[in-house]
Amino acid sequence: MPLRFSCFLVVGILFLLSACNDSSSDNDEDFTPLTDGDLETESENPSDGDSDTREGWEIPEALSGLDPDLCKPELPVDIGRFDREYALVTSGDFKKDKNYYLLTVLDENAEFALAMDADEALAAISAQRSAALKQATCGQDLACWSGVLRWSEEDIVKTGKALAAFSKAKELANGHLRPSGYFQRYGTLSDSELIEKAWSVTAEGLNEAWGDFSDDVSGEVLSSTIERVRSFINDSSMAFYQPLLRADLLLMSTVNRDEAARYEPLTTGANQAAISRIPGTDWDAYPFSVILVPGQGPKSLDVALDPAGALRCDLAAERYKAGMAPFILVSGGHVHPDQTPHCEAMEMKSYLMENHAIPEEAILVDPHARHTTTNLRNASRQLLRYGFPPDKAAMTTTDFLQSLYILALSGRCEEELGYQPYRTVQKMTTTDNCFLPSPDSLTLDPRDPLDP
Repeated sequence: MPLRFSCFLVVGILFLLSACNDSSSDNDEDFTPLTDGDLETESENPSDGDSDTREGWEIPEALSGLDPDLCKPELPVDIGRFDREYALVTSGDFKKDKNYYLLTVLDENAEFALAMDADEALAAISAQRSAALKQATCGQDLACWSGVLRWSEEDIVKTGKALAAFSKAKELANGHLRPSGYFQRYGTLSDSELIEKAWSVTAEGLNEAWGDFSDDVSGEVLSSTIERVRSFINDSSMAFYQPLLRADLLLMSTVNRDEAARYEPLTTGANQAAISRIPGTDWDAYPFSVILVPGQGPKSLDVALDPAGALRCDLAAERYKAGMAPFILVSGGHVHPDQTPHCEAMEMKSYLMENHAIPEEAILVDPHARHTTTNLRNASRQLLRYGFPPDKAAMTTTDFLQSLYILALSGRCEEELGYQPYRTVQKMTTTDNCFLPSPDSLTLDPRDPLDP
């Protein structure tokens, strides 16, 4: 592509971008694959011909537009009461633990369970829900079962207040909800308000999961699913949240929507080698903490890695070998086509190792992101959880269209996440941005069951 045309094209896109609002397209995976010529990196800040040397690292002349100072924080990050040393409670079912962590804590802590059983208000709610299920005459009518199982807004509020008032509420809030980081966005609330909010988003997530997955059940699968639901609603010992929780987990398994649990635990699996290297990293030797590469789903189930994804990896490998960051983080789940067997992040990791000889201990994977919004969110989440320096700039490397799109994510992030997953994001070159992770990204969202 001629240089003059490339410049006009970029300027034109920037003009259109500034004229539009921050909303993005509905499908983040529909970027048009680009050619090698399209992906040529043009420095936005050409040097005088010398390498830029600061803090023990240097930026080659060809990459002189990569300036971490563009994302230099004004103030140190405030991570609230998030504790990286907190031992997350596990149930053995990562679908449950990631989508409904509050319920995992309540189920796995014997003291909490006993306290809830002894609590008059919570015991009454459990009894009322159990009685309603036993009296239901829904037969094979899934819509009828939805009405019985799902939570009304009024009942969500009532139950939240009862849960916030039970005898172990303070221990629940300060011993688990705050240090886990899973409710980071709500950390400034009082203990009672925090528990009410944690229950509210959890109950909404339970409702949405049933609505999302019950539509995919039909025929003999529908009949067997309903029979299994009916078999466990007769368990009078179930706490108020367990009927719909168990029904949702059953549905996720039935319709093969376990994406959120795949590859977990990452810390002892796909990311173990890289995580073990983090504590010994000399961060001052690099301009950036990590190179984030968002994936792109191919158009066909027969294609494991989309050509655009491979080209993004090529760019990232070039930057890694130039010493721009000690790690590459590839991000993307089983997204496109729907229910594809290929995971974008895992395919990109293999490509980097096989085609560029990038060592496994330099590659982190996020195999769950389904949109560009969660590429940024999940990356920020990993950086904070794994002990990366939170005030050191990270960078994104992708094709120039998605790079521009990342700069325009604000509106979509507010709409879909409710917050910005970064403290700042700034353009460096036509293919690279820098960003700082936001602690809000630690928050898990039960209302997005495939990638909470």
